[in-house]
Amino acid sequence: TVRTLDGSGECRAALVAFTPHVNFVVLRYGGEDNVHPAREFELEFAWAPAVVALTLDTPYVENFEEPAAHWYPDNAGRSNWELGVPEPEVLGGAASGTRAWATDLDGFYANDLDSQLFSPVFDLSLASAPVTVGFQLNYDLEAGRDALTLEMRLGTRPWLRVGSAGEPINWYNDPRNAWSDTSDGFVQVYHDVSAAAGQRSVQFRLRLVTDGTEREPGALFDDFTLQRARPTQVRLERRASTANAGG
Repeated sequence: TVRTLDGSGECRAALVAFTPHVNFVVLRYGGEDNVHPAREFELEFAWAPAVVALTLDTPYVENFEEPAAHWYPDNAGRSNWELGVPEPEVLGGAASGTRAWATDLDGFYANDLDSQLFSPVFDLSLASAPVTVGFQLNYDLEAGRDALTLEMRLGTRPWLRVGSAGEPINWYNDPRNAWSDTSDGFVQVYHDVSAAAGQRSVQFRLRLVTDGTEREPGALFDDFTLQRARPTQVRLERRASTANAGG
């Protein structure tokens, strides 16, 4: 409800658009009667992503089962990323639990996209190297054309792509330094991001870029981790724990 500045009454206001990256909301109010004509205006505000401080004495793990994970899609562009329960007929279910991020929960992604999913900002000023990022990824993309990548930003520096094709572990299967084609189910990926150690502001984003031809099921993203280890160490520890659990 919006109260008029001259005290003549109140009218309902509707949120038309919310775009965090450019820091404004659009409100539309009035129009219900002859006293308050319909108007629309922009309201600027200060907005910033959540900051998560980590020492990495224990691994940071996010499985997206709780709503307050602080990841968010790029509302300023045409982002297909959605958080929820994936439609089993598209790419199957989540890697763990029931919820995951998907380029589209119940259908194929759109053409001509630059669709981005952002992490919270991690404060790693008290974390030491080595640092490894990891997650579960299931993708089915137009081979050789559509591409999924992970990027990292330190402070206010430009976004940089993490890693190159063929690097450990299970990193990028396309010579353009991206994931493309199909993974045939979830694959566990890891990569060294030791440049993030000691940095006060570290942020990641998954970025899907598509062309204007075919559409495919897209990608599921789940079980994000940051930990103090090298990728090869993480893989060996994971194999050992799985073997012990299997008895």
